[in-house]
Amino acid sequence: MPVCIIKAEAIRRAVVGHTLMLEGGRSIHLTVRIGMIYTEDPDTPFEQLYRQADEALYISKTNGKNKVTVGGHSSVS
Repeated sequence: MPVCIIKAEAIRRAVVGHTLMLEGGRSIHLTVRIGMIYTEDPDTPFEQLYRQADEALYISKTNGKNKVTVGGHSSVS
């Protein structure tokens, strides 16, 4: 498993479940959605990678809270 996936999952796990307390006693429960793309091809154009990462983020948002999606495949979370 690429290190980027391990790191993204570590970020997700570190943030999930935390609550921010706001003034007036209100609170916000934190969630994480990460979309990323992984390639070993150094010649892949930035625009292509950006579009694929954006699509992965959209999939994470569509599939619910606390998701990491790499190249269109959501992780188990």
